Amino acid sequence: MRGFNSENYVITGLENVSGLTWNRSATVKAHGPYPYHSLICILKGSRELTTDAKANLSARTGSILLLPQGTVYTVDRGEETEGMIVNFMAECNACTPFAYTVSNFSKWQALFASLQSIWLHSKPGSTARCFSLVYQALAMIDEYRVKQDLPIARQKALEKSVIYMEANLGRPSFSVETMAPVCDMCPTYFRQQFRRFYGASPKQYLLNARIRKAKDLLATTDLTITKIAEKTGFSSLYYFSKAFKVATEHSPRDYREKGSDVIEAEA
Repeated sequence: MRGFNSENYVITGLENVSGLTWNRSATVKAHGPYPYHSLICILKGSRELTTDAKANLSARTGSILLLPQGTVYTVDRGEETEGMIVNFMAECNACTPFAYTVSNFSKWQALFASLQSIWLHSKPGSTARCFSLVYQALAMIDEYRVKQDLPIARQKALEKSVIYMEANLGRPSFSVETMAPVCDMCPTYFRQQFRRFYGASPKQYLLNARIRKAKDLLATTDLTITKIAEKTGFSSLYYFSKAFKVATEHSPRDYREKGSDVIEAEA
């Protein structure tokens, strides 16, 4: 999966979302090159693919494949294999083909089923919803890649830093410098590894955690907004109100008065 980064993809269009069948065959058939990227979810069966880059990919029940634009591949002889495929256009940096077997396959099945349903029953907003789901799939691949590349010990250290962060949300002076020693890393390296693992800087992750906590307190308690700002680590009511509105498009007072359920439904 070397070279893949979901942030490198800017989706520009969808070619199709459909079922995929590789029939039992006595011959080896070449596919491609195609002018789009193919994301494949294998639902049943097992086959081996060989690409023009000499990459050998195992397509088996529960696996996900990504074949970049321009890939030529052959499907070896084997049992009948069924799946779902999304062909999409995107601007991106070079990426090598890959396949992996997922542990949360039901989540992938649901994602592909949603994509196919939206594609087949097109209505206003369908394209945007399909784009969103493809981006979600790419993000899931990226998350898997990062976890595969990072040693288990480093993953656990970073997870420990988030637990430490959650326990110290109410401290306005809380900073990356206080988190890095928890992972036994210097601040610069910690920032790099944290962003790589969680997809956000420690500072942004901390702000998001504070906003989530504030939303919960606004919805479930009678604490004053000033008190909630204090309990979630904001240095002033002004900064809290400004950050909250940027994150939610509502002031803390509006969020409480209108009701979180209504606001979340509108979003």
